[in-house]
Amino acid sequence: MICPRCNTVMETRDDDGIRSSVCEQCNGTWIGGAALARLFERDREAPHIEEALEAMLGVDYRSSRRHCPQCRKRLLKAVMIDDVELDYCVSCKGLYFDQGELEQVFPGAFNKSAASRRGPKSQFWKVILKFVGRGD
Repeated sequence: MICPRCNTVMETRDDDGIRSSVCEQCNGTWIGGAALARLFERDREAPHIEEALEAMLGVDYRSSRRHCPQCRKRLLKAVMIDDVELDYCVSCKGLYFDQGELEQVFPGAFNKSAASRRGPKSQFWKVILKFVGRGD
């Protein structure tokens, strides 16, 4: 995959069963739709993935100049949530996070320690629910 921010090759990683692509140049992270679905499925606090993704289609986006690293031909859509700009592909349902945004939105997302995975994910779902227009 090619990084949507700096157009360099991204490294594929598998952390705790979740596949992501990370850019060594700018430290951006791409999480594809299938990996996002697995994150949704394994957390009881998460909304149903289908409901969340369908709601994302109704969100007002601004156009991004970044191309989806998975589709490449599609431009990502950008939306601001709690001072974090999420770049979303409406085609493959993936999200791109600039350096530091993934940890800001989803602390401990890929930490293998079960203790560190409890609790912080609720913040991620809160942000996702805001993203899809169902949160505070």
